[in-house]
Amino acid sequence: MPNQNKTLHPLRQNMLQRCLQEIEYLERQQARQDDFTSRLYGKKDYSKERENIQQELGEGSVPQKFQAGEKSSEQDLPLGRRSQQPGTQSPAKRFWEIADKQTARGYYLKAPVSVGKEISRYKRENPEEYAAYFKKWKDDQKTWQEIDQDIKEGTLSKQDISPAQWDTILNKSRQELEDKQDPQKNTDKSPYCNIYARNRLLNKGIYMEPDKNANQMIEAMDKKGSGWEKLPKKIDAQGNPTGKLDHQEAQRRAEAGGTVVATYHNPNNAEHGHIVLVNPEAGMKRSGKWGGEVPSVDGYNTDTKQITEGGSLSEQFSRPREPHMDYYEYTGPKKEMEKE
Repeated sequence: MPNQNKTLHPLRQNMLQRCLQEIEYLERQQARQDDFTSRLYGKKDYSKERENIQQELGEGSVPQKFQAGEKSSEQDLPLGRRSQQPGTQSPAKRFWEIADKQTARGYYLKAPVSVGKEISRYKRENPEEYAAYFKKWKDDQKTWQEIDQDIKEGTLSKQDISPAQWDTILNKSRQELEDKQDPQKNTDKSPYCNIYARNRLLNKGIYMEPDKNANQMIEAMDKKGSGWEKLPKKIDAQGNPTGKLDHQEAQRRAEAGGTVVATYHNPNNAEHGHIVLVNPEAGMKRSGKWGGEVPSVDGYNTDTKQITEGGSLSEQFSRPREPHMDYYEYTGPKKEMEKE
């Protein structure tokens, strides 16, 4: 015979009503989630669960064991809705609560425990996606030297440097330049044309290696696939090489929007080389030492021990250095820099 009793046990009725309130709360929480949080935690459709609860509350029907004062069994209630003593948790939920808290304390020491617990839960429920995010997070914490090592090993391309990694590089380069310009930190007055030029190039979106002096930077530019093109030197009327720098071509390329540097590779590796950037706005300047016009350049001046911008090339390089000098233009891919 079908059950004719339409009165729910009060405890059952209270529990169902609390379940409805819980569903309403969870749905409000989900409605406020952004796209990232939704991908992280997912969303659940509670409509069927709500419909079942409302139907049971509306009909007032209860299983046979709830009638005539008969005690119910935990197994008679739907999974996840079994009655518990107030303030207690199911053994499984309690286990994961403790496990997540321990994980938070052990691995996420700088995060609040509540955040660590959420990360732990996400790791447990979405292991593959968590692994991908965690790898990205670890990569974003790498130092400039570690990033450069990945590039050298072929596990990272210059084009795939993440925004966070690029910020690390820029911040480190800027700090090194500031330290060199601080008399209290650069007590030996060591030259830093390489650090200034590197910082300028990085801020143009051109990746440069860390910890390289001017000679090493020039050698890296000469390597195949570096993205740098060495400008040809002048030839005479018969097509023979003269060994003379083509200053006009270097200035023309800079004014056309190219990134052009002038370099001196010191044949004595125990001493410093030199590197500066061609300034496209200051134009060519007449030089008696060079017997003609030379480009304007930006860079660290080894004589004045100061950064000069828009000064003549002749202020940075003496004519006898020309056999070991070259112009390079960057023709490789650049990092898109955000405009301020």
